[in-house]
This record gives sequence, C-alpha cells and structure tokens, in this order.
Amino acid sequence: MRTASLVLRTPTHREAKIAMAGASDDEAQRWLGWEQKDVCPEPHRATLLSASVNEGDRPERSVDAAFWALIAIDPGRLAIAGLVGFVHSPDGLYNHVGGHLAPQYRGRGLGRELFAAALVLGHQHLGIEVIRAGAESSNIASRKSLEAAGFRPVHGAPAHSLPNGRVIAACWYEHAARASKCRRSPRP
Repeated sequence: MRTASLVLRTPTHREAKIAMAGASDDEAQRWLGWEQKDVCPEPHRATLLSASVNEGDRPERSVDAAFWALIAIDPGRLAIAGLVGFVHSPDGLYNHVGGHLAPQYRGRGLGRELFAAALVLGHQHLGIEVIRAGAESSNIASRKSLEAAGFRPVHGAPAHSLPNGRVIAACWYEHAARASKCRRSPRP
C-alpha cells in the first residue's frame, strides 16, 4: 500500500524490531507507556534505527491472529518510518488501531498518512466495519493525526491504563464504513 510519502507492508521479524525501536525513545514512551521489557534500550536502538529495509526479505504474518501490523517505509531512504497495527476488541465488535513514528519522522504530517492507510487496510482488506483509536487527551499531535485521517471523536472511558500501569485521561475516536465483503477480519 502506498501513501503520498510512505510505502506500507507487512514487516519481517527484523523490520518489526526496527519499528519497535523507533517508538522506544522517551518522547514516544510518554504516550505509549509500554512495559520496560518491550522498550529497546540504547545503544541497540540507534543501531536498529540506522538499518535499511532489505527489499528481498520475506514479510511474515504475526503468529497472534488478534494483531495485524504494517510497517511504514520511507521509500527514498529505505528506512522504517513507523508502524500501524490493529488489535481486536475483546467482544469482537470493533478493532482498535494504534501507531507510532520514529523520531525523525514526527512532526511532518505522516501520522495522518499512517492512520488513513490503516483505514484502507481495515475497511477494504480486513473487512472491519468499525475502527476505533484512543489517545491521551494531552497528545495533541496524535489527536490531530486521527482527525485529519477521518476519525471522529466518540464517547469512551475517561481514563485508560497503559501497559506500564500509568493511567491517562483518554480521548476516543472511531471510523465506520462499509467493509469489503471479500475479506472478514480473523477472530482471535
């Protein structure tokens, strides 16, 4: 899948590690709140972020049927700019999308492209009718990216617990569209 600035595709195992390293810095972790075991430490992070995409690598499907992800590639540099992924809701009624960009790709309007691509993937390829997303209320960049991609604010729980246990004030978003009949999203 291609946007104006990015190429998105299923990652290899190595590329998924690079994408996760791109969200392991303090600024990203302020919003994502991963468990420490999932954060890539320096200097390993810098090594991974300097790596290029190997065009010949074979992408891999996640072994977790409840999670789908795409890496976002900067085609000019063959660098991984970020990742966007889907997680099924426990009740199976919608899918939650989340994403992140590596430090050098933030503040350039690419969040909108990332989330817009997620809508195409979800509605047209995975057969998802309702796609939800959340953001910390003070994360203006994420909220603007979601809204620019076409998500609309919806009612949701006022607080949300991040994986590291930090509780945040949350804003919720949703995008609904007729899903493709050729594919239905897998159930966990």
